[in-house]
Amino acid sequence: MYVISRALAKFISINRSILRTYAHDDVSAGSWFIGLDVKHVDEAKFCCSSWSAGAICAGV
Repeated sequence: MYVISRALAKFISINRSILRTYAHDDVSAGSWFIGLDVKHVDEAKFCCSSWSAGAICAGV
């Protein structure tokens, strides 16, 4: 699961016709963001691998 900012979602939406997709979603997302000033935040409350109080988890 990825949590992205509104700005990154807008970037993807605007450029979707020129963004290449790959077999794996992590490779696709990484290739889209590699040239951008993106900050990685390791936020445990978005981790769905194990249940914990206060966790936020949703899948689409």
